[in-house]
Amino acid sequence: METSQASHYDCILIGLTEAGLILDCLGNQLVLPTFTDGNDWALQYIGKIGIASYDPEFECWRFVPYLDQSLRRVFELDDEYEIGWSNETKGNNWTAPIGIIPGENGAFIKDDTDDVWIPVPPEFFIMCEQYNQTPESVLRSFIADVCEIKNYDREPRADGYCSNGSDERRLADEYFSRAFWNVE
Repeated sequence: METSQASHYDCILIGLTEAGLILDCLGNQLVLPTFTDGNDWALQYIGKIGIASYDPEFECWRFVPYLDQSLRRVFELDDEYEIGWSNETKGNNWTAPIGIIPGENGAFIKDDTDDVWIPVPPEFFIMCEQYNQTPESVLRSFIADVCEIKNYDREPRADGYCSNGSDERRLADEYFSRAFWNVE
């Protein structure tokens, strides 16, 4: 049984048993414990290439197939911030930020954010704590909703911004329009 909790890239899902995910990872067969609920969710991914990652919240392994099945890791391109990839569309020798699995044709949106610093009153910290959130996560969520930022698997965002849904986007837009309607 695999005990390392590092992600395994370029694995082929061979099967799913009570023992866990059965994977061929670069020529080595691994059996990684996973959550099995009787639905055999992973069966649809048998034969697909993807990444096996440990989920500490559920204390099990998950397999996610690459959206672009020609995607492969190029480990010699890795550095402190990015990891190397290749695929049929872009060829070899390109990188993506750590934590991003490129989408269709190797697509992803680079992090083009700027830092802003504002003082935050204690009431906001208290409110965030009541909802078990950090001030940063609340502000990031609002920004994503009011700007209608969507983070799709086919083109994942390196900045991590993602709207909470259509209702949240509509409500954020209504708030913003109402609060700042007369600002010139």
